[in-house]
Amino acid sequence: MRWIMLIAISIALAACAQPTPPAPEPQPTRVFTVYFDASSADLTPTAQQIIGDVADSLRKASPSKIIVEGQALAAAPGDAELAVKRADTVVAALVKAGVDSGSIVRRTALVGPATSDPISRVSTQKVLVEFLP
Repeated sequence: MRWIMLIAISIALAACAQPTPPAPEPQPTRVFTVYFDASSADLTPTAQQIIGDVADSLRKASPSKIIVEGQALAAAPGDAELAVKRADTVVAALVKAGVDSGSIVRRTALVGPATSDPISRVSTQKVLVEFLP
């Protein structure tokens, strides 16, 4: 009889226990790349379209911070200023698209040594936009 009571109590307690919910999966970091023409901080039509995609994704993702990093090739004295202008152009376009400027962190980077390789040059004429969870 005692065994039956112990089994019944064990079953009742097991039925009351709540399973531990699974931990939420971490949100992946999302990175967009906005390319610029050589020696330019003006948005191309393709870059404007990417900015629109970024703004749409921001509305869906609601990241805590948005990192906007302007990049330029470290080949000439004006490259640092160009990286800043590119980042500022993207920040302004995002704000114009309705993104809260308080969530944007702007930074710049000069990348790579001077090179005559056209592919390397294009890969440094950009701004990276990264969403942080």
